[in-house]
Amino acid sequence: MKKKKITRRAVAGHLGIAGGASLLLPGLARAATITPSQVEGPFHPIEEQADTDIDLTIIEGHAERAEGDVILVEG
Repeated sequence: MKKKKITRRAVAGHLGIAGGASLLLPGLARAATITPSQVEGPFHPIEEQADTDIDLTIIEGHAERAEGDVILVEG
């Protein structure tokens, strides 16, 4: 059985058909790439927070610290 030889002309023809289909069916191409609209922000709490200090390892009303290692991030 002989293998069918693929020519550059045949490849170019298939690419042309694919490109033409994308022009004829823009709705299908657009439907696959819809991105969500951007939400507004930043969002701030509506109610006043009980814990207002910057130490996130101790929560007001709890006796012990949060579990895990404390790291300091500076920049």
